[in-house]
Amino acid sequence: MSLAQAISIAGSGSSKHNIDPYATATCQELTIMSNTIPSRNLLPPTDLPDLSKLRPWSEWAAIVRAIVGGGSRDRTAYVLLTNSVRLLDAAIGDYQLGRSEVLNFHARDPQEFAIGYITRATTHFESCVWHLERFIKHARALRSLKGAEPELKALISKNLNFFAQDAEHSITRLRHTLSHLEKAALSGELSAGTSIALLPLEEGLQISTHVIGWQQLVDWLTEAHACVGLLANFRPTVNANKT
Repeated sequence: MSLAQAISIAGSGSSKHNIDPYATATCQELTIMSNTIPSRNLLPPTDLPDLSKLRPWSEWAAIVRAIVGGGSRDRTAYVLLTNSVRLLDAAIGDYQLGRSEVLNFHARDPQEFAIGYITRATTHFESCVWHLERFIKHARALRSLKGAEPELKALISKNLNFFAQDAEHSITRLRHTLSHLEKAALSGELSAGTSIALLPLEEGLQISTHVIGWQQLVDWLTEAHACVGLLANFRPTVNANKT
């Protein structure tokens, strides 16, 4: 049994595949399965960009708020700002955790069965996409909020790439597909052979026919980080009207 077949069976949700392929395989077979993963389908790249230099902003935003009265004076705007910062921090943190598992996968002992690294990376990247989508929705809502200070809204440019219709739709479609397939699995309606995992492949993150390229994802996260840095450091002008 190939590793691709094992993953397909494990994620199919079909009662006719009521076996654990890993429990029935010998150690030698598991090693062979681990070392013969089809590069086109399952191997992630070895050179995922490192985003460790993108510092988290949540703590700094809290400090600016406490010491110099940073953040919006409008309650709703402040909540949206705070959530935007923490969600983007989470998205980048999840990306880094997924990247770490991918690097561990490639650095493993050749005799080690490595499916655990990939499954953990998958979980982290799913969380990354979920947090990124929520960040975009919060940032968009903050930018259009009537009660927010104009100078605060100006920090969220409408020309940011992740606001582009094709970019936002790409993220939303991928996340909705994950949700739909999971619901199908929970209700016992998942078709045999269907995977409900977001696979980290050579070209990017993929589920079903939906793909987000690695560089695309990194560019969105990097651009969003710069925007969040401005939000975390925002201080209302002294003469701004309180709401």
